[in-house]
Amino acid sequence: MTETAMTYRQALEAPPSKKSQDETYNEIVEMVKKRYDGNISDVEAHEAARNLIGFTKVAMEVHEQQKAQ
Repeated sequence: MTETAMTYRQALEAPPSKKSQDETYNEIVEMVKKRYDGNISDVEAHEAARNLIGFTKVAMEVHEQQKAQ
């Protein structure tokens, strides 16, 4: 991948995005398609994007629970 990954700390300190939820979601779908070199259907790309979003939500919840302990 040629994109520079953001560290967790950088993500925490980054200003909020001005993008709409739809724009962000569509960018994730496009990133999934790019990751699979276009060898993935639109339905599969959307499913993978939703799965990634769900996983990220759970990971963030777990992190917050661990911080509270």
